[in-house]
Amino acid sequence: MRRFAIAAVLAFCLLPVAGASGATFLVTSTVDSTATACTPQGAPGVLNCASLRRAVQEAGTNADATDEIVLGAGTFTLTGGELVLPSGLGIVGASPRTTIIDGGFAGRVVRVPANATDVILTRVTIDEGFANGANGGNILNEGDLFLFNVAVTGGLAQNGGGIANSGGELLVAQSLIEGNTGTTGGGAIDNAARSGTPGNVDVVDSTIAGNSGGAIQTRSSGNSVQLNHVTLAHNVPGTGLSIAPADQTVEVRASILYTNSSANLNCGPNKPTDLGFNVESADTCTFRGTGSQPSVDPQLSGGLTNAGGPTNVFTIAPTSPAAGAVAQCGTIFDQRGYTRGGNGLTPCDAGAYEIDGQPPTEGGGGEPTPTATAEPTAEPTPIATAAQTPAPTATPTPEPTPVAGKSVNAEQVGGKVLVKLPGANRFVPLDEAVIGNGSEVDARAGRVEITRADGGRAVFYSGQFKVSTAGGVTVLTLSEPLDCKAAKRSLAAAKKKSRKLWGDGKGAFRTSGKYSAATVRGTKWLVQDTCTTTTTKVVTGVVEVRDSQTKKKVVLRKGKSYVARARK
Repeated sequence: MRRFAIAAVLAFCLLPVAGASGATFLVTSTVDSTATACTPQGAPGVLNCASLRRAVQEAGTNADATDEIVLGAGTFTLTGGELVLPSGLGIVGASPRTTIIDGGFAGRVVRVPANATDVILTRVTIDEGFANGANGGNILNEGDLFLFNVAVTGGLAQNGGGIANSGGELLVAQSLIEGNTGTTGGGAIDNAARSGTPGNVDVVDSTIAGNSGGAIQTRSSGNSVQLNHVTLAHNVPGTGLSIAPADQTVEVRASILYTNSSANLNCGPNKPTDLGFNVESADTCTFRGTGSQPSVDPQLSGGLTNAGGPTNVFTIAPTSPAAGAVAQCGTIFDQRGYTRGGNGLTPCDAGAYEIDGQPPTEGGGGEPTPTATAEPTAEPTPIATAAQTPAPTATPTPEPTPVAGKSVNAEQVGGKVLVKLPGANRFVPLDEAVIGNGSEVDARAGRVEITRADGGRAVFYSGQFKVSTAGGVTVLTLSEPLDCKAAKRSLAAAKKKSRKLWGDGKGAFRTSGKYSAATVRGTKWLVQDTCTTTTTKVVTGVVEVRDSQTKKKVVLRKGKSYVARARK
């Protein structure tokens, strides 16, 4: 999401394209009240609001709009109870260092109800929430919530002092979850089902530290948790990563787990799936994947520090085993928004901090400009190198070469990837191969790098898809079967069945779901289907979404999302 200036005119001018169908609410006071209605500011669709609570109240009146609330620096202390956030609402602060939404230990700060989708919090701190005898001290998410450049601190609850994810979809990126307490467990995050609907949590390029009651507790059958470039440290007492029962999908990649609990218990009895390049201070997680290093000291800084960017991090020493430990990075930015180098396919550091990370060229505060940082240096083309005088030695065996419009190169770069070639009746393990249109790839338990004939490359994971070509664009269509019989009974029942696909890279790629397709320009994005919706979320870069139901096109920028819905 773009950085917004406090001045009203700049806030309006920088509004993302995806928010054009809704209103922008500029909060002018830290007072907590609903007494005064928001008033037109002058520019079309922009209103001034005397309080955050009133802005939330008025933003929820149009269910089909994508509204945005803009906060300046200040502490917004809640005296009227939790804020209940409706669908399509984004709350944007100036910086988590200066914009604080504070519960004052009087109650929970934020709740996202079960029917709310596409809710975004960015550049704010959520602080001092309290859920007495309940779950989710600072945040209770029962719907669809994306946290980007957020600090979640000082919350207290029975489970999930920081965040309780109850049958919801939670994505945390470039954020800090610190100093929260779960009296039963899940000091930072508690992940549980709600009425049979499992909870799904994704955390990327973030730090979870200093929480009491452990870091992450996931405690319902069918739940899923994915950690990528996460630093879990000093969550004492309690287990760093607690998984019970065992029939859950928990995957960890390129992360640092350090001294969680006084006994260095980074993982409990049930172990996560190791997707590689993890660094652990003990050997309680049984990390044995490619590049993983158990029982080593990652050489973290003595405490969280301001190393630039919107939230504090643990730095690592150049001699740390986490330095340069990830063969293919998988993300472009670290927690601070500093570039990790290349386009996500080059080596980088494990954890949330990149030693040689480069600050954004403009905007500051960890908000990189996608067009300035996501473009990799062009590699020499085969024609250019062939024109030079060849060496008299024998040339190596050529690598598989894709043919434009007909095939792509597919290489497993993490976990386990399967492929079913056209005409085949079963999936087989993928190593590296040129695969033609009609091939189906199962990357639900791994990561696959797709390379086009023109050099465009992207890594895809957490999904199953078929490959095709349309108009010179490589199309990846979600193909995991959906059971939509339950959708006829209730929306909650339909949410039990979903499929998704993450993508991260640059080139002419399109991911196609049930009701919309997303065409990228060099980015990291998610497409997720249910029986009634297709949601596109953008973590970095720019995506163009075409809604196959309404036939309209929407341009999404960093931090934004779009939901295409089935026709009624």
